[in-house]
Amino acid sequence: MKAEAVEAVIRGLKRAGVSVATYLPDSLLKELYPALDADADIRTIPVTNEGEGAAIAGGVFLSGKRAVLVMENSGLRAATEHLARLGLGAGIPVVMIMSFRGELGENNWWAIPHGITME
Repeated sequence: MKAEAVEAVIRGLKRAGVSVATYLPDSLLKELYPALDADADIRTIPVTNEGEGAAIAGGVFLSGKRAVLVMENSGLRAATEHLARLGLGAGIPVVMIMSFRGELGENNWWAIPHGITME
């Protein structure tokens, strides 16, 4: 990500009242994570899997605050059960920012099925 894009994302999150960012790092958004970690207004919580991040973001919502889950698009499949139980089962929203892998010309062959699934 370009520095201007990182700054725009953080400005947008603050404008939206986001005070917690939970993330599972990926290489496409690698510049965003240190910037989030360094920002005094946004508490960051790195996670070990996408479902854990969804659960934390949902819990933050229940506390009356706003959170964002940042991950790669392949993580959407991994977090599907958690997101469905939160959103469909309990009406708890989880806002997400996702990088996209799987475009035509993708360098990582394993990401192409992710892209097809996400489209």
